[in-house]
Amino acid sequence: MMATSAPSPAAVPASTALLRRCVSGVMRHAESGELPLYTWTLGLAQEDLCQLLAYCFPELDALERLPEAQYETILRTAAPQLHQLVQLLLSLRSPDADASATYWAAHVVSAAASGSRHLWQDLGLGARDDVTALLQHFFAPFCARNTAQLKWKRFMFQQLALEQPSAAPHKPDCTQCEQHAVCFPPALTLAP
Repeated sequence: MMATSAPSPAAVPASTALLRRCVSGVMRHAESGELPLYTWTLGLAQEDLCQLLAYCFPELDALERLPEAQYETILRTAAPQLHQLVQLLLSLRSPDADASATYWAAHVVSAAASGSRHLWQDLGLGARDDVTALLQHFFAPFCARNTAQLKWKRFMFQQLALEQPSAAPHKPDCTQCEQHAVCFPPALTLAP
């Protein structure tokens, strides 16, 4: 992964500001136990995670890293669907979006999809429209496929099931949500 210099705080594009909010939200929710611990890594190697944090939060001093063995232990607990979702999103990335930021955005969104709440909540955003703006910027071809205007998490897992039928992706653990039956009706062909 190529290194990208951090934007100056005065000139932060809206997409970078959204990415920054999402990184902060996912990591905060992972630390508080609202997301699985592995989501704190965003499914990234520690070096990539440090580059992402430096890009999004240039005001931070050099970060203290976890011992590599400890970090790898956490990273290995990631659900296979995290990496499958990353690959799906990257295959449908916007051609004009920054390559590094798009790579990171795919990891952040995929990590948040492991949560039990709405995607916008696990990303730390204010509403579904914020998720739409993020996805539209980094993954416009993916967004264009959502012609039925499905909720984003449902759409992600539906697309994953269509793209990788042999992988049998599991539905996210959204069973506590009052809208679970709307997003994931029994007819949706995903493994339990």
